[in-house]
Amino acid sequence: MLKLFYEELINEWVSAGNQASEFAQKKAKIVIVLDNASFHKKEEYLKIIATEMPNLH
Repeated sequence: MLKLFYEELINEWVSAGNQASEFAQKKAKIVIVLDNASFHKKEEYLKIIATEMPNLH
């Protein structure tokens, strides 16, 4: 689900006249506030976010 959200953010970036390749290069920052659910802190999810979605914080 988060990956689809990330892809949608890239689509919006492109529709605003930017290049998709610049999304990560220009470091557009996206901050997501999550509740304290235990699965939000799972190491495997945090690792995927860090490697595949570096703009999310």
